[in-house]
Amino acid sequence: MNRIHKNLVGMEIKKQRHRRGWSQSMLATQLQTAGLNISRSTLAKIECGAKRVGDLELLYLALALKVSVQRLFPPIDSKEALYEFLERLLGSDPATRRGKANN
Repeated sequence: MNRIHKNLVGMEIKKQRHRRGWSQSMLATQLQTAGLNISRSTLAKIECGAKRVGDLELLYLALALKVSVQRLFPPIDSKEALYEFLERLLGSDPATRRGKANN
């Protein structure tokens, strides 16, 4: 069964957090200190792609990790079609998830 991804930034957030040697609790604390009300379990859902990420959350995450918002997204080859990029990234046909992605 294909897993439904609700964000594209979770994997990179996890990589950036690991790069700093932070636990999920440590990053959640950084975000809370900055003013974002987020728990460790919510952060875990973001990292595994099970939770959508709002624009304000994305800004807080980028600031806490000291990276640009763009850096939180996976790189895309400008010669690759978006459909192919998503299929490669998510490992399944994005068209089959269209109806499910709105949940």
